[in-house]
Amino acid sequence: MFAMRVLWLTLLVVAVSGFEVGKEYVYRQKGTLHIGNPEKPLHSSGLAFRCKVFVQPKAGHTVFKIANFEAESFDSENIDVSHHDFNYASNDRLAGALEHPFAAKFDEGKIEEIDIGKDEPLWVRNVKKGVLSLFQMDLVKGRHEHHGDNGYHVKEDGLHGPCDTLYIVHEEEHGHIEVTKVKNLDKCDHEVYASYGRQKGTVCVNCEAQRTYQLSTTSEVYYKLKG
Repeated sequence: MFAMRVLWLTLLVVAVSGFEVGKEYVYRQKGTLHIGNPEKPLHSSGLAFRCKVFVQPKAGHTVFKIANFEAESFDSENIDVSHHDFNYASNDRLAGALEHPFAAKFDEGKIEEIDIGKDEPLWVRNVKKGVLSLFQMDLVKGRHEHHGDNGYHVKEDGLHGPCDTLYIVHEEEHGHIEVTKVKNLDKCDHEVYASYGRQKGTVCVNCEAQRTYQLSTTSEVYYKLKG
């Protein structure tokens, strides 16, 4: 038996401006589902993907659609997942499962309601909730309640339920604002991970590839907003 860590890393490459009803916005998304085995620290396996996310603001809600989904699986001891140049290819099975539109209602940047097909597989629902969480930003009420603070904590709902979330405002000038949002997955209303078997680790001082690091259960997103 061994413990596994599942890391969901998502990067939304965008220059965000204020949404206007009746327009369509297109975003590029890249991510990896990475499974690591602590007994084989150099081994990596999982799935890398990229797609487009179409956003259509309506009067009472916002419609989202995932399209052009491409992926490549990996299983190797000689791969740097963060910098590897993946050979993405279309995957009709995954694309078909993700292509159905979904929607959300926002109030001052925070999600109030979501509408995802109840018969869709759990992994599809989780992917779509993950996309929605990237568009959730508490810059109105949160900043009003913490006026003058460059960093403030709020309780923000998401894939793992309400979690303690830190907003850090780096810069605000010339019509743009730069923000980092860090969600502490150890401080959520629901458990977000489970360990099976045992965790095993050894200290390796002289070999960087096997050096031990403390596990971090947070998600972090960087935003550069214009408008």
